[in-house]
Amino acid sequence: MKSRLTAFAVFSVIALVMTSGAASSFASSKLIPAGEPGWSQWRGPRRAGVSDESNLLKSWPAGGPKLLWTAGDLGKGYSSPVFSKDAAYITGDVGDALQIFAIGLDGKLKWKSVNGKAWAKPFGGARGSCTYDEGRVFSYNAYGRLACLNAEDGKEIWAVDTAEKYGASKIYFGMSEAPLIDGDGVIVTVGGKKALMVRLDKKTGDELWAAKPKAGETATYCSSILAELGGRRQIITCGSRHAFGVDAKNGKVIWAFPHQIAKGASASIPILCGDLLYVTNGSREKGLSYCLKIDTAAGKAVKIWDSKFAISHGSSVGVNGKIFGGSARNIKGWARLDFASGKVDYVMKDLVVGSSTYADGLLYVLSQNGRMSLLKPTDKGFETAGGFDLAKKKKDAWAHPVILDKKLYLRYGSKLYCHDIAGK
Repeated sequence: MKSRLTAFAVFSVIALVMTSGAASSFASSKLIPAGEPGWSQWRGPRRAGVSDESNLLKSWPAGGPKLLWTAGDLGKGYSSPVFSKDAAYITGDVGDALQIFAIGLDGKLKWKSVNGKAWAKPFGGARGSCTYDEGRVFSYNAYGRLACLNAEDGKEIWAVDTAEKYGASKIYFGMSEAPLIDGDGVIVTVGGKKALMVRLDKKTGDELWAAKPKAGETATYCSSILAELGGRRQIITCGSRHAFGVDAKNGKVIWAFPHQIAKGASASIPILCGDLLYVTNGSREKGLSYCLKIDTAAGKAVKIWDSKFAISHGSSVGVNGKIFGGSARNIKGWARLDFASGKVDYVMKDLVVGSSTYADGLLYVLSQNGRMSLLKPTDKGFETAGGFDLAKKKKDAWAHPVILDKKLYLRYGSKLYCHDIAGK
C-alpha cells in the first residue's frame, strides 16, 4: 500500500497536460486533489481518469493480465470502486435496495449496507460511485438520497433526502453523481426548486450553503470537478441547461454558459486545462462538444470552438494537450482531439465506445460491449498492446477502469475483477 501514498501527489473530470508525462500534468493543472491518497473518489485523485503510476505492463499476454481475484454477488450496477487503505467500496442494486459493499483487498466481503431504494428503470442498476473520506463512505442514490456511512462497519451516520428537502426534479435515468468532498463539506448538484447545488457538513449532514436555483435547470448525470481558477476555488459541472462554476466557499454561481441538451442527457465530466474547459454530451438530437475559456474575474465563459465529436456516458481523458474518448454520434469510434483547436487528429473505428483511464503512457479502454483494450496513443493513431473480453457481446459495460497499486480493477454486472498489471 506504500505506493498509494505517492499517488496522493497526483490525479474524474480530467487533468489535461500541456507538457509531457502524467505527473507533470498535475503540476500544470489547477485541479484540486482529494484529501485522501489513492483512488478515494470516482475517476481518481483529481477526477481526471489519469493515474501517475509507472512501471506497469507495456503489453498484455493473450487473454489479458493475470487475474488475482474476483468478488461476486455485488448486485446490478454501473458504478466503479473507490478505495480506502484497506478496502474497496462499490454499489449494486439487490432486490429493491441499493446496497453498498466493502470488499477487502483480498476480494473478500467485509460488510454490506443499504442506501434506500434500487433504481428499477430505465436501465436498472446502481448509478453513481461512492466517495471515501476520513473513515466515512458517501453514497448518493438514484432518487437523491445522500448517505454517510462508517467505513469500518457500514453503519449509517446520517442521511439527507435532497429531492424532498430541496425540491429536486426526478431525472429520466436517475441521479448518477459521485459526491464531491471539499474540506469539511460534501457537495452534490440537486437541480431543485430550492437549490441548484448544496454543500453539507460531511460529519453531520447539516447545510453549509445552498446555491440559488436557476430557472428550468435540473441535475443531469454529470459529476463535478474541483479547481482553482482566477484565485477562486470553484466547483465545476453541467446541468440540463448550463455548464457552470460555483464558488466553493459561499455557493454563489461565478459563471454559467448556456447549452441545449436533449432530455438533459449530459453524463461526461468536464475536462479542465488551465482556464479552458472541455464539455461534451452524446444526446441523439444535440450531440456535440465545445471548449470554453473561463474568465473568473469577469464572471463569464466564452466558447472558443465546438465539434461534432460527442462523447455520451464514458467521459474522456486528456494528456499532453490531447483529448481521448469514444463517440457513437456523428464521428464514430475512439478518437484523439487537439485541445487547443478541437481538430480531430484520428479515429479508430473498429473499437466500440466506452470508458477509459490513462496510466504510464497507455490508455485502458473498457468498451461498452465488454472488450477491455490496452492502447498506445501515437501521433499517427492508436496501437493495440493487448486485450481480452471481460464480458461478451454486451452493451452495458459502463463502469470506469481503476488503476491502483499496480492493479487494474474492472466491474461488470455483479462482479469486481482485480488484475495484476505490474511491469516485469
